[in-house]
Amino acid sequence: MATLIRPINFSSTSIPTPPLSRKKAHRTPLLKVPQKPTSLEEAVLSLTNKLAFSNAYKSLDEAYSLVLDHCSNRNSLSLGKQIHTHIIKRYSADDLVFLNTKLVFMYGKCGSLLDAEELFDEMYDRSIFTYNAMLGAYISNGEPRKAIELYADMRFFDILPDAHTCSCVLKACAGVEDICSGREIHGYVIKFGLVCNEIIVNSLVSMYARCNNINAAEFLFARSGRRDVVMWNLMISAYVTLGKRKEALRVFEEMQNAAVIPSTYTFVAALQACEELFSGMQIHDLVLKYGLSSDRYVANALVVMYSKCSRIDDATRVFEDMGDRDNVSWNSMLAAYVQNDLYDESLGFFREIIRAGQLPDEASIISVLSACGRSGNLLNGLEIHAFALKNGMELYLQVSNTIIDMYAKCSKTSFMGSAFQRIPQKDHISWTTIIAGYVQNFCYVKVAIIQGSAGTRD
Repeated sequence: MATLIRPINFSSTSIPTPPLSRKKAHRTPLLKVPQKPTSLEEAVLSLTNKLAFSNAYKSLDEAYSLVLDHCSNRNSLSLGKQIHTHIIKRYSADDLVFLNTKLVFMYGKCGSLLDAEELFDEMYDRSIFTYNAMLGAYISNGEPRKAIELYADMRFFDILPDAHTCSCVLKACAGVEDICSGREIHGYVIKFGLVCNEIIVNSLVSMYARCNNINAAEFLFARSGRRDVVMWNLMISAYVTLGKRKEALRVFEEMQNAAVIPSTYTFVAALQACEELFSGMQIHDLVLKYGLSSDRYVANALVVMYSKCSRIDDATRVFEDMGDRDNVSWNSMLAAYVQNDLYDESLGFFREIIRAGQLPDEASIISVLSACGRSGNLLNGLEIHAFALKNGMELYLQVSNTIIDMYAKCSKTSFMGSAFQRIPQKDHISWTTIIAGYVQNFCYVKVAIIQGSAGTRD
């Protein structure tokens, strides 16, 4: 967790503009190259000269800033660290608030959270932009709790958050379903008049929806004067997540009536809400209307929708029309065959995946093992088990649990027991699956032994 050294108190709630340079910053002549420059330094100075010539930028720190932005966008951590080294050599610590903030942001974007934290902790002075960069680093690297803790430190030291701060922390609250902190930020937003900010309202809707407070999300949605496509998507997705599929489709229809152009995410969420073929086909027509039929994410959602509606031919047609397929595409089609009891077709499709040069992942293995178990196809089940072993997929707990279930359905209790014993860390599903397998095969003594082992384990 990043620690606070010397916070800055802001006397107003206005959002400051980050300075592009510092008064104390050491200036290097724009057209002068040091006697013994490194290639990286030459590159930075060359960039500075070009930018200065075009009157776009006039200082070296701005050139460093531009290169750091490039590192962030290209995920170039090694180059970013080299730039960091050159900045340390060229500037004194008092001059580095702006560039250090850029470095914290770069480290966060490049996935080097420890470097971001270390630099943040070493900073004597920090601006609100520095805190925002650190908050963003925590969120983008899967540490929402640390983001909330840093926000709490900011409030303790009377550092006033801006709109970006609130949006970041609300995202963190949504990630860990911390509605208490989310409500606190909501109160701050109201107090300081930020409730009209579209990004903040969207973040609030998302936070309340993720925290299962759909009433608060609905209230904010209804009160919002300007609803962009993001807000519509959030409400549709929230209803889908909570199983309120009719409400999701109702909001989707309202969105159409409001003449808001749907995005890829809109169609994916709406298709997830479809339980009836008629609604799904209507949405498919809109997909064609907006020219998104070739979008991979939308096409994957269409395959799943048609599969749920038992329209395997339509699912196959969408899959075959896809020009750009990923693992989700192949797995969605494979699962469609299994869910519609087309077990032979699923095995044939699994082989087609391999022939196409795709490496089946754990989701593929789980689907085809389920097909073998449901159809009692021991021979192919053994073949798939061997494939999983060869490719190290038995290490996935869900794959191992599915192997146990497959052998149980094929009445091979000895194989089932061996597969169970090989699992290093069994979960609740592992134990219930092995017990159910022995019960299905009338091995009641084994059931008693396993239950005893489970009791000892607990």
